[in-house]
Amino acid sequence: METPRVSDVLMERLIKKMTDISLLFILIHIFFHVLFIMYKCTYLIWYNWFSIIISAACYFICKRAHTQLKKSGQTNLHALYILDISGVEVLVFAIMTTIFLGTGLGFHTYYYAIIPAFMLHNYYIHPTKHLGRMELIFSGIVVIGVLLATYFSRNVEPIYSLGEGWSTYFAYVNPMISLAFSFSWTITLLQAAFSQEKNIETDSLTGLSTRRGLREYMKTFGDSYCVAMIDVDNFKNINDTFGHEEGDLVLAELGKILKERENLSDDLICARWGGEEFVIAYKGSENEARGELEYIRKKAEASKVGEKQVSFTITIGASMDGADFEERLREADANLYQGKTLSKNCLVM
Repeated sequence: METPRVSDVLMERLIKKMTDISLLFILIHIFFHVLFIMYKCTYLIWYNWFSIIISAACYFICKRAHTQLKKSGQTNLHALYILDISGVEVLVFAIMTTIFLGTGLGFHTYYYAIIPAFMLHNYYIHPTKHLGRMELIFSGIVVIGVLLATYFSRNVEPIYSLGEGWSTYFAYVNPMISLAFSFSWTITLLQAAFSQEKNIETDSLTGLSTRRGLREYMKTFGDSYCVAMIDVDNFKNINDTFGHEEGDLVLAELGKILKERENLSDDLICARWGGEEFVIAYKGSENEARGELEYIRKKAEASKVGEKQVSFTITIGASMDGADFEERLREADANLYQGKTLSKNCLVM
């Protein structure tokens, strides 16, 4: 079964948001660079060069990931580590400015914008897992950074001064910016969390229900129905011969066939069970179920997908016997195994 992930729509929004924020960081650091030069903040000037380079690299990586996502519907999830990289850069920048300029300018408030951004990255990568080793390490870095900056700012006089005017300005503006970023990342995290329940119950490749979604639906499906299990024949050979992208197209095509039949009837529910296996529940007589399943088998047999015009067949095992869904599913699985053993591209019921 596929690892649960947030929807492609939310992923695209996040990558786009990261691209825009990286560009904003570049502009902000250029502004600070001019300011640090004006007030001869030598150490901050040198560090800010690093901040500009990091922000620029994050921008181009995010832009490339966003373009890839829009073209192919896929993105390298490692692009989300930009959230961590940006978080570390903001943390170090906040520490440096707090130490050299003091706490009066409010740069230390940026600490609070880092945590929700980091939590968001963790959620998008592993939406069903708790914080892991890397997350704990990063959290420890934030805590240590906060303690160090607090210690220095309270026990050491600021090395540089930006003048009373800028100090007053930043004392108000920096906390507002930090609050805005914290609020923005938190809203994005909540959107992902609210969509996750639906995403867990919907397969992203085929648009069909997952096994969890089907089991939930079956609680209200009634008592008289047929359960069928479908398996794509020789799917490993398709992947080995034509590549995994073509294999995904085969699964998507079968999902499209099943979705079309599902949309035509309230008595039919289809799900991707995992890998190349699909499950159907159909209300109706045995003859009606047999006719529906044979139609699906022949429709799949006649299909050709992708530029390589890959053809495929399916084997179906079905059963109307059993006290509940699980019993019928086991019987359907046994019939599927029989069909695979005998000839494939057949219906055993």
